[in-house]
Amino acid sequence: MRAPVIARLPAEVGLICEAGTGYDNVDLDAARQRGITVCNVPGYSTHAVAQLTLCFILALSTGVYKLIRSVAAGDLEDFHDGLRPRSSEVLGKTLGVVGAGAIGGRVIRLARAFEMKVLVHKPSPGTWDDDGIGQVDLAELLAESHFVTLHCPYNEDTHHIIRAETLRGMKKAAYLINTARGRLVHQGDLAAAIASGRVAGAALDVQDPEPPPPDDVLWSMPDRIVTPHIGWKALEARQRLIAGVARNVRTFLDGAPVNVVS
Repeated sequence: MRAPVIARLPAEVGLICEAGTGYDNVDLDAARQRGITVCNVPGYSTHAVAQLTLCFILALSTGVYKLIRSVAAGDLEDFHDGLRPRSSEVLGKTLGVVGAGAIGGRVIRLARAFEMKVLVHKPSPGTWDDDGIGQVDLAELLAESHFVTLHCPYNEDTHHIIRAETLRGMKKAAYLINTARGRLVHQGDLAAAIASGRVAGAALDVQDPEPPPPDDVLWSMPDRIVTPHIGWKALEARQRLIAGVARNVRTFLDGAPVNVVS
């Protein structure tokens, strides 16, 4: 919903309802100039995205995704060589959470159930603290974390927050997880970091663009998991989403809109 599209909307249009939480795909200034209200549906996918994030952490730590691929391809060597691929426990490992909103907070609770250590960096202004987990700067989080997971919104400040410069600050044994927005990560820099052994690997449920073209460096990256933006697609999450959209429309028509972002 960029400015040229919004400019062509009929005069009767009074509401744009984002069927999701992130609204960086709507030109808010253009909507405001037309007097169009914009609202979103926050919180519907919190549990689903946090669950997928934990799934990625466990898959990367155990190497199970590699085993699934090799067995499916008819490679049975792992039945005889029990040391490949590398597998490790998450117990005592450090998880760096970038973004401390609802999803990031849920991920923290799940990680602590697995007795992981947690560091938090919040790119937006303000402090955050939960049961003694303090906020650290991004450099410290990257340097200390075995897993780095992104849960911050996309904006000018977070564009390519993960790029060559920041990747150089990560542990070589660390993994990057992105279930937020593809443009938070410079995919070319990430691919180069993984290929050179600068970082261990990545799990990306979001990419830039989606889907990546067939010749994108993403497909040649070793030690990577790529999924087609499925974090929000759990049945229960979609039910909450549709209910939220309906509520947004109903309250707008009643003259008391909720979840207004512009």
